[in-house]
Amino acid sequence: MEILRAGYYETYEQGFQPASIEAIVARAGVTKGAFFHYFPTKNDLGYAIADELLESMMLDRWIRPLAAYKNPIQGMIVRYRKNMEELSEERAGSRVSTQQSDPRDVSHRPCLQEETPTRA
Repeated sequence: MEILRAGYYETYEQGFQPASIEAIVARAGVTKGAFFHYFPTKNDLGYAIADELLESMMLDRWIRPLAAYKNPIQGMIVRYRKNMEELSEERAGSRVSTQQSDPRDVSHRPCLQEETPTRA
């Protein structure tokens, strides 16, 4: 799992093509032999990242939470806001206030106002 995480962060920061196996194994704290034991090629690592990390991230951040909304478009808007807030917090290392003239304020557009999610 450390190789997957290291590969994810390295490709996130550098891009897939420029990410090197050397940098990935250094970040993971493993040898090249260990890397190639699990992944015959860097492409295989890329597929594993998509299958094992990105898929679950998409499901957890986007797909599963939408089930709580009658209006999926509204759910996508709310999830987008929440995800952007979380990303800002992760990058800043602290909570970010969005209460001052938030450009995402859609209160003047009734079709986009927040809907309270339903619980099944």
